[in-house]
Amino acid sequence: MLNYPIIEKTAVMVSQWGSGQWGPGGMGMGTWGGGGFMWIMPIFWLVILGLLIWFVVALVRGDMGSGPRNTTNKTPLDILNERYARGEIDTEEFVERRNRLE
Repeated sequence: MLNYPIIEKTAVMVSQWGSGQWGPGGMGMGTWGGGGFMWIMPIFWLVILGLLIWFVVALVRGDMGSGPRNTTNKTPLDILNERYARGEIDTEEFVERRNRLE
């Protein structure tokens, strides 16, 4: 009918599916039902696919850079207030810089 060896081989394999000819030493699992481990490969590939998607998304978003990202939207005045509260600058410098910002 069709002269495609792959289709012919596939048809032979499908016809032998339930006959046990795919048992130990064969290409399939025969009547063993996969030995209970047939669910491992799909889960393995789903994990690999998930990691690949996570990697691409993280790469595009820039989450994989070194150091913490500034996720808060602080104004320059907020940063100045924090520096003054921590004692990094004195009152005179704080007032001068606050006047420049306002």
